[in-house]
Amino acid sequence: MKSAEHWVLDSDDEQLAADFEIGLGAQSARVLAYLVRRTEDDRIEDPRARQLDIRLGTGLGTQAVADALSRLSGRGLVTETTLDSEQGRPPKAWSTDHSVETAMYDAYATRAARLTDTVNADLSGSTTTDRGAIRLGFNWQPNGLHVPFYAARMEGAYDPVDVEFVHYSGSEQALRAVATGDVDVGIVGAAVLIDGRHGGDSITPLAVLYQRAMTVLYTTRTVFGEPLAESDQLRDRCIGMSPNTETRLLAELFLSQAGVADDVEIFETTGEESDALRTGDADVVAGSFSDPWTLPHDEIVDVLTISDQFPIYGPALVVDPSTSETTTAQLERFLTGTMLGWRAGRSDPTPAARRIAADVAAEDEEIERTFRRAIESFADSKARRNDGWGVHRDDEWERVRTALAHTQRFSRP
Repeated sequence: MKSAEHWVLDSDDEQLAADFEIGLGAQSARVLAYLVRRTEDDRIEDPRARQLDIRLGTGLGTQAVADALSRLSGRGLVTETTLDSEQGRPPKAWSTDHSVETAMYDAYATRAARLTDTVNADLSGSTTTDRGAIRLGFNWQPNGLHVPFYAARMEGAYDPVDVEFVHYSGSEQALRAVATGDVDVGIVGAAVLIDGRHGGDSITPLAVLYQRAMTVLYTTRTVFGEPLAESDQLRDRCIGMSPNTETRLLAELFLSQAGVADDVEIFETTGEESDALRTGDADVVAGSFSDPWTLPHDEIVDVLTISDQFPIYGPALVVDPSTSETTTAQLERFLTGTMLGWRAGRSDPTPAARRIAADVAAEDEEIERTFRRAIESFADSKARRNDGWGVHRDDEWERVRTALAHTQRFSRP
């Protein structure tokens, strides 16, 4: 018997693995982090590692390590070789030539290429005129959800592509801007995107920014009269919603899926939804997850999060291949830069939050709070942990399309 020492990832390496995870998914990220650390650590004479070393070093199982090595090899991030052996077949080993930063960039760049694969064929039919920049259409005025984009621009992560920000009032306006070619890429809510595609638009999802929709139904104990904890309590109540918005589509979808759509009254709000609570026009209102924060602090607020009841994607980056003036290379650079911005914003959102706050005369602490809550509660999913940032699947889009069709909530015939 003899003892053997093995290098393992420690707590200081977890952030590196989390950063790689944006582009790779969780398991591949841990393996790459381990191999990069072996390359950079002067105490390790031979950076090459056998599967056993990687298993012990990452805490992953045999199949998980094998799958991760296959993915990383396919993306050119690790190299397979063999170790010298005095007897028997030489054992396989893996290593990487990348530094932390080159591995990070290539992980994100290869992820971007995979995300654009679904629209690459269609982009060949777009106009050949290159405006030399990407125009990004936001679905609302600058706010905390936009921290990664501002962080990317402040960090120069989009270079050499120039990315221009254009802000619209709602997903419907952003969708129209994409369809007419006024912008190259838009940020659009999942329900509005499905609604637009039902109406004949050729707009295509490129990447999902937040894996879970952020719409909520909320009220105060004073207005509702009791704690709001489940959808059945909405029967015979009045719900305030703004017309022609992603929020309304999702709220009506939720009510239908919960089986209470025919038992509630809808009040169309014309300003801030929360005003309908203050005036007594509604018992409950629909809004974004941060809207309840504007209510008086001495009120007890109850919230039903729609994606807890009916899982649905949040805002997505979309393109229209028929009008896009963006090349595939530009689109991939934009996505790579956005992932770098996601990494920077998650690490320290304060600089981007301050820039956004200055643009809209808001408190930077509130901008930062919104982003931190969004990534904590709405950015994650099992699919994202498996594949990386931006993941979306046809069957999930079809599920939402079917649900909207069954509830007859499409705004267009």
